Amino acid sequence: MLIHGGPPLPVCSHVYSMYTIKDVDCLNPANFYVCLTSLSRETELFPPCAAGIVELLLAYGTPLKGQHAVVVGSSANLGWPVACLLEREGCQVTLININGSMKLKDHVSSADIVVGAAGDPHIITEDMVKPGAVLVDAGISFDDDGKLMGDISVAAKKTIAGMYTPIPNGVGPMTVAKLMENVVKSYEMRSGSKAHESDYSSSKAAE
Repeated sequence: MLIHGGPPLPVCSHVYSMYTIKDVDCLNPANFYVCLTSLSRETELFPPCAAGIVELLLAYGTPLKGQHAVVVGSSANLGWPVACLLEREGCQVTLININGSMKLKDHVSSADIVVGAAGDPHIITEDMVKPGAVLVDAGISFDDDGKLMGDISVAAKKTIAGMYTPIPNGVGPMTVAKLMENVVKSYEMRSGSKAHESDYSSSKAAE
């Protein structure tokens, strides 16, 4: 976690009391609404991993408007933000809470774009994926031997997908790039105009 300024504090109290423009990780819930309301990607901070996923899809020319995107995993810092950003790009989005869905295959099998954001190793298997689908693997976990694993099986990526992101070195580098982009934006916003700062009274105590 990268946080600007102030002494180390427990994560919960720190992120809720920070100015939103200093929260480059976008862990403060107030920054989630940027995904819903922002009119510009250039002047706002977006959750780095979610923004990186959308940027990656756009950079490779993946059609988004009118496509069915299924996001597997509904975490506040990845599943929900990436679902919102994809919806704003014109996707028809299904967001799946893996703890509450008994029909994962039914949802995934109709998807043009699948985003694994659950952190559950190989929860998405090759029999679930539509041929030619775009698979974005953003969920990571480790097996008993310490090997890094994604949410999407290797067979699904290599034999079924039209395009896919590997594990590792897929979404990760884009997340880092977007995080650094947020650092620059945060600096520019704070040095250019105080009007950007959210007026949280509790934030002043954290300075």
